[in-house]
Amino acid sequence: MLSSIRTSTPLLLSTAFLLMGVGLLHTHIALQGQALGFSVAMIGVLTSAYYAGFLVGTYAIPRLTHRIGHIRTFAFCTALLAVVV
Repeated sequence: MLSSIRTSTPLLLSTAFLLMGVGLLHTHIALQGQALGFSVAMIGVLTSAYYAGFLVGTYAIPRLTHRIGHIRTFAFCTALLAVVV
């Protein structure tokens, strides 16, 4: 029992940090959008776009990984993120 807790703790902690980061991201998007004068509906669309992209990624990335491999998929996603930011 103790060994399974020890092995799963890093995974659970990293997931908790990821969820805290997403929460902070959405808070930042809402506050920054309000400061820039966006409407409440537009801020909602921007926040929802994160989850829409997450949903599309869950279907697209496994297929891409199967076709070109995990290293090239990671490189592609990294390049895509660099272009978007």
